[in-house]
Amino acid sequence: MPAPSLVGQKAAEERVARLMGFLNDDGIKIIGVWGMGGVGKTTLVKNLNNMLNSSLESFDIVIWVKVSKDLDLRTIQSHIVERLNLELNEGESTQQRANKLFRSLMMKKKCLLILDEVWEKIDLDIVGVPQGHDQANCKILLTTRSLAVCRQMMTNADFRVDVLNEEDAWNLFVQNAGDIAELEGIHTHARANARKCCGLPLAINAVGKSLRNRTVIELWKNALSQLQCSVPHYGSSEEEIYLPLKLSYNSLPRFFSSGNPLRKIPDGFFREVRALRFLNLSGTHITSLPPSLLQLGELHALLLRDCPLLDKLPPLGALEKLQVLDLSGTRLRELPKEMCKLKNLRELNLSRTHHLEDIEAGTLSGLSSLEALDMSSSAYKWDVKCKTEQKTSLYELLSLEQFSVLHRRLDTVGCLALDSTWLGRLKKFSIEISPRSCSSNYLPNQHDEKVVILRRVDLMEIRLEGLLRNAFALDLVTCGGIREVSEIAGRRSLCGYQA
Repeated sequence: MPAPSLVGQKAAEERVARLMGFLNDDGIKIIGVWGMGGVGKTTLVKNLNNMLNSSLESFDIVIWVKVSKDLDLRTIQSHIVERLNLELNEGESTQQRANKLFRSLMMKKKCLLILDEVWEKIDLDIVGVPQGHDQANCKILLTTRSLAVCRQMMTNADFRVDVLNEEDAWNLFVQNAGDIAELEGIHTHARANARKCCGLPLAINAVGKSLRNRTVIELWKNALSQLQCSVPHYGSSEEEIYLPLKLSYNSLPRFFSSGNPLRKIPDGFFREVRALRFLNLSGTHITSLPPSLLQLGELHALLLRDCPLLDKLPPLGALEKLQVLDLSGTRLRELPKEMCKLKNLRELNLSRTHHLEDIEAGTLSGLSSLEALDMSSSAYKWDVKCKTEQKTSLYELLSLEQFSVLHRRLDTVGCLALDSTWLGRLKKFSIEISPRSCSSNYLPNQHDEKVVILRRVDLMEIRLEGLLRNAFALDLVTCGGIREVSEIAGRRSLCGYQA
C-alpha cells in the first residue's frame, strides 16, 4: 500500500513500535489511534499495515478498510469480503453477509482489521466481525479524530498521535522541499515556513512540495507571508492546517480546464467552499447545478458559457453578491423568477440562448445594478406591444438607472419606434432587426459602439429616424425598399454608417 516513508522520523518510528506492542498483547482486542486531522494517523497505520503484510508472523491476514465520513456498513462488508476472497450474491441481505463474514473470520488463527477514518460508532456485530468471543483471534485497530469515538467503540487501548517535534518536522520538510532548503539565503525562510506548519505532517508535505527546488527567494518569502495571514475560524483542530493547504492548493496546476467534459457535480460539492468568489464551469457538459451552489454567498462571478446541455437553473436569488452572470450558449428555456433578487448583478450574458422562451415580467427590472445585457442571437421574443403582465419587455430596461450596454435582436422595429429616446443614454449598443427565420452570424465585439443591423427588412415600410438618430454605424443585409444608400443618409439621422 503506497505510504509516505517514516524513515528519519524518530517519533514516528517509536509510535509504530508502540502500536506493535499493543498488537502483540493478547489482552488487547481493540486499539484506537486518535488525533486531529492532518497529524499523520493514516500515514502511521499504512506503514504499520505494510510491515505486517510483509511478514505473516504476527497475523494470518491484515484487512484495510477506509470508512470515511459517510458510513455505509455494506461497503465495509464488501471491502472485507474482497480481502477474504469470498463470493457474495447481489441479493444477499446485510445479515446474510454478516453471517458469512463471521464464519470466515472465526476460521482465521489471527487476523487484524484496520478501520481508517472512523467518524462515528460502527456496530461490528452487524458487519459480522467477531468480538467478545474467547476463541476469536480478530483484532481491530481504528483511526479517528475523536477520543469519544474510541470510547464508543469500547477500545482497550487508546493511542494519541500528536504533532511532530521540531527536528522531525524539519527533516520531513526537507524531504519534500529538497536539499535546496538547506542553502544559504533560503535556509532561514525555509525554517520559518516549516515552523508555520505547526508540526502537522499533512501541512508540511503540502507546503514542502509546493516549494520544492524553488530557487527564487521571493517565492519563499511570499509563501511565509501567506502562512502568516489571519486564519478563518474553522474550530481549533482545523485552524492550523487551513493556510498550509491553501498555499499548496494555489500552487497546483488547474485540473478541470475550460472545455473538460465534466458531466455531473455532486449535490454537496460547494458546501465546504462558501468563501468562493469566482466560479467558471464554462464548456462543461453539466445538465444542472447542485443545490449547494446556493450556499456560495460570497460569489461575485458565475460563468456557464457554452454549457450546451444546461437547461435549468436553481433559484439564484441567494447569491446576493453576484455581479457577473454568463449564461451564453446554454440550453435554458426560462430564467428563474428569483433572479430579480440579484441586486448587485452588473453584467448578464444571454447571447446564443437559442431555446430561451420565457423571462417573467419583473425579472429584469429587479436587477437594479444591471449595466450590460447581451441577448445577441437569443431566441427570446420581445413583445411587440412592449407592455405585458406575463413577459419581460424593453420597458423594464428603462427603469434601470445604471443600464448602459445592450446587445439584442428584434423581430420588428415597432418597440423602438414608439420611444427610442432612451437609446441616447446608452454608451454602447448593437440592435439587429431581422425576421426570426433569418439566421445571424453577428456577434458584438469590443470595437462596436452603437450599431444597427438590418436584415431582410423593407426599409420603406418602417420608421428608422428614432433608431438611426443614435447610431454610429449601420449594417444593411439583403434589405429592400430603397435604391441607394443615400436615401437613408438623406434622413440626416446617421453620424456615420457601414454597409
